[in-house]
Amino acid sequence: MKKKRTIKNPSAKVLRTPTFRPKVIQSKKRYVRKKVKLEEIDDI
Repeated sequence: MKKKRTIKNPSAKVLRTPTFRPKVIQSKKRYVRKKVKLEEIDDI
């Protein structure tokens, strides 16, 4: 059996239901973009 990982973002678990999946994908993309921008700023 796998160890149960601690969920860093509890709201993400709620959004994992099938009806919310498209929203989750969109928010993930936005999060990735934000992360990339932050990393780029750090590099400068």
